[in-house]
Amino acid sequence: MKKWVLFLGFLNCAITFGQEVPAPIEFEEASLAKIPTQLRAEIASALQAVLQKEDVPQKVKALAQQLYFGKDALDETEISAARLALGEAVFSCEIQSLATKIPDDAPEVAAHLLSLALALNPDNLNLAYELETIKIQKNVKLRWAITGKKEPPSLMVTAATSIQGLARTQSLIKGLLVQQLAGSQFAGSASQMNATAISSPNKGEWLIGFNQPVGEMMSGALGRVDKFLGKRHELPNGARVEISFEEQYVPKDGPSAAVACTLLLESLITGAEYDSAFAVTGDMDEEGVVGPVGGIDGKIRGAAKRSCKVIAIPAKNKQVISDLLIMEGPLSISKIQIFTIATYDQALKIALSPESRDEKLKQALSEFGEIQSVLKKPNGANFLRNAQVQKKLRNIIALAPNHLSARLLLLKGLGKEPTQLSLAGSLLTIDRAAAPLIRALEQGKFENNDDLSGDEYADAISKIKRVRAQLDSRTHLCADAIVDYSVFIREWVNDRPSSRNKQIELVGNIKKSGDRVGGEYDKLHKRPDVREELEIEDPE
Repeated sequence: MKKWVLFLGFLNCAITFGQEVPAPIEFEEASLAKIPTQLRAEIASALQAVLQKEDVPQKVKALAQQLYFGKDALDETEISAARLALGEAVFSCEIQSLATKIPDDAPEVAAHLLSLALALNPDNLNLAYELETIKIQKNVKLRWAITGKKEPPSLMVTAATSIQGLARTQSLIKGLLVQQLAGSQFAGSASQMNATAISSPNKGEWLIGFNQPVGEMMSGALGRVDKFLGKRHELPNGARVEISFEEQYVPKDGPSAAVACTLLLESLITGAEYDSAFAVTGDMDEEGVVGPVGGIDGKIRGAAKRSCKVIAIPAKNKQVISDLLIMEGPLSISKIQIFTIATYDQALKIALSPESRDEKLKQALSEFGEIQSVLKKPNGANFLRNAQVQKKLRNIIALAPNHLSARLLLLKGLGKEPTQLSLAGSLLTIDRAAAPLIRALEQGKFENNDDLSGDEYADAISKIKRVRAQLDSRTHLCADAIVDYSVFIREWVNDRPSSRNKQIELVGNIKKSGDRVGGEYDKLHKRPDVREELEIEDPE
């Protein structure tokens, strides 16, 4: 057996590879059919070069051997000596370039090529970021197999077998994270987070940190977590703990992993076992009070993709779930059991493994599972009006008062569900619907922009008009100003005057209407009730 040692931070990690020739990954034929024949041939040639290059590590060659493209099986075609003399970084760039040519509807193939390129040049952080981005946005899981199994190679972290003051040296939890996209959209993911403890050579040291650079807000949140745990437990002496994320190379910031980090460290200290189908998001202060975070709707979609069954979100974010019910219907909030948490202890209670949860919570989760089965049937949402279903939902709420999914579904069944979006939800909905209009407004350039699409603007206007009745009434003037602004934009796109003077006049109208949009937003954000609701701090 060969052993390859990888150093991550202050942890010694080992990956062990067998000598067997790995079986090829069996990509779906439909995906492979999307790849042009010439591109498939170029990929096969690049893979063959990797296999024939003598100084490529065996572990990397094992990855190349698994990229089998149907009829394009790797052969024994001789690669020129000049090409084989090129460095691994050059091979990496070539494979990365080929990956970018893969059609969008074959993301799994592209991700595996990027992963191979990264193995050839592991110091290329831009490449690593590109790989993690496609994994999140396209929900791709790498299927590298060293012994023919369709699973990634195991990464065995060498940690201390025991540390005085800790019940265990490793713990796992899923944290709900997002990557912000254009137009106020978020790509959410349930990231597998891991905490690993090792003995510290410095007596009396208790040190926690991340295994990658993070932003100031995330670092600050971890500092609050440390203080909270110091009040709650007698912390061990002589231990270092490293917290890692599944998407190691995606930049991270924000406080939304605070509760997840606390749960990880709690598990190390007390030995608490958690439900592998549970995921959580939330900021937290030094007293264990959970605070709101952003991107909740994207995080819920990310949790669904990872087959999470139970999630916990900050109580102050509950309006986001009401907004989801309004915009997407009851199935959007019933696929996963959504709980609100106001304190850390509430999060801990829900996170525990199924056998460790208290009996009331077990019963609530079980009974909601029955509701989920009913809602999956054809026209299942109609069953919410059934008296027996409503009785069961009431019982779930009595057992678990913070079961938000049950509360909202009961309101839906009684015909008392919310019909108006929250203020924050209204602004977000306008922003997303009017993305192309807002982009044009921010750019402020029309005379030389030939890329504007009349259809795109028409679709944006239609979306705003369609949701206007569901918007918070305080945002109506903003929405109306954007629609009026779009009238001039559409005229520029679809019926631009030929006269130079008329063009100048139209551009002037566009700028005036754009100024009105900005003015309405400014007036809205200066309202005391709006500032309080959106928690906007007054300038000092």
